[in-house]
Amino acid sequence: MAEALRTARVLALLCAHPGLIARFEDPLAAMIPADADQAALLSVLLDAAGEAPPPDAAALASRAGPALEALHARSYISAMPQLRPQADTDMVALCIAEDLAFLKARSAAQDEIAEAMTDLGDRPDERLTWRLAQAAAALERAARPLMDGAGTNEEDHASMSDHLQRLIDQEIWVKKPRKR
Repeated sequence: MAEALRTARVLALLCAHPGLIARFEDPLAAMIPADADQAALLSVLLDAAGEAPPPDAAALASRAGPALEALHARSYISAMPQLRPQADTDMVALCIAEDLAFLKARSAAQDEIAEAMTDLGDRPDERLTWRLAQAAAALERAARPLMDGAGTNEEDHASMSDHLQRLIDQEIWVKKPRKR
């Protein structure tokens, strides 16, 4: 279930911000969609990846048609603030990168576990235990990359820190008086 949700979020965000498609083309090509609508959206995004300049969000939505409409009909997608055109592109890219890292880690862990299960026919040893522990640790890191700093580079961390500091400096929680 987590894979389908994250895949849906990646597809929706890239449809809303097509300028990011080329940056994530390789991980997109490796994605395995959960259903026909996701497969259709993925195909539209991969077709758009090679275009210069990238299509705008309206043109991409037109190409995606009912598949994108079905995705936006899901409340957990339609409520995402990152879908707004004025959303901070760096933060959107960070969300996409986080979801793709999670999907990659899940896929790698599943592959490792499947391979370990075939090796289990032989006598279990320390190497097999170590491989399973490494797969579990990779899943753990992918599930919480921003909480412990794993999976993010210092530039991403600095960008997020700067953004949060700007919000604090602007005191966004304080209701400003209306200008007349």
